[in-house]
Amino acid sequence: MSAQPSPPAPPLPPFADQDARVTLVGGGDLAEPVLRAAEELAPRLFAADGGADRLRAFGRMPEAIIGDLDSLGAQEAYRSAGVEIRAVAEQDSTDFEKCLTHVAARLVIGVGFTGGRVDHLLSALSAIAARPERRILLLGPEDLCFLAAGPVMLDLPPQTRVSLWPVAPTRVTRCEGLVWNAEGMEMAPDGRIGTSNAALGGPVTLAFDRPGMLVFLPLSALGQTACMLNSANW
Repeated sequence: MSAQPSPPAPPLPPFADQDARVTLVGGGDLAEPVLRAAEELAPRLFAADGGADRLRAFGRMPEAIIGDLDSLGAQEAYRSAGVEIRAVAEQDSTDFEKCLTHVAARLVIGVGFTGGRVDHLLSALSAIAARPERRILLLGPEDLCFLAAGPVMLDLPPQTRVSLWPVAPTRVTRCEGLVWNAEGMEMAPDGRIGTSNAALGGPVTLAFDRPGMLVFLPLSALGQTACMLNSANW
């Protein structure tokens, strides 16, 4: 009689908790001021695979490292520092997606995922577009990006760049405070988009008929954007 296959191992419990604010660090281009800005708002550090080496170069250690571990340096240095290393062998998701699956948090700020290779940037944007229930903020060298799963209400200086990039057909149901009024516009990734709009100066309010719009802003808007995403009303 042939042996019965072993039952699949139960899924590992997620790190952190539903009220945590977490910074996820990827292995892409990362400047220390950007990392520091993220860490001030989301102080718990987790690394996606080789992102741990980026952190270590800045004198920091993550709580845990998650990924397929194909780009991580010497693991013993992390284990000896008490860092948990969680290997996720499947190749159907990126390391960023693996982190989002294994880290529970109220707010996730991702750094080191937008610079360098364009396909890595697109995969990160795809990951947040597929998770409208999560509050995820991506930071690049000059920009921040988030999926508008709720109304956007910010107070921006005049001429602050506001770019709208639809990841699915999406209608702008409210648009106040921008130089070019987009209210009522139907946008789509293969149709009309809204790059390089600008704030008039003061309150900016945006709403959409579905969570299909990515919003890009300068890093100068990081503090209030993170506060908005972290609010109970979002």
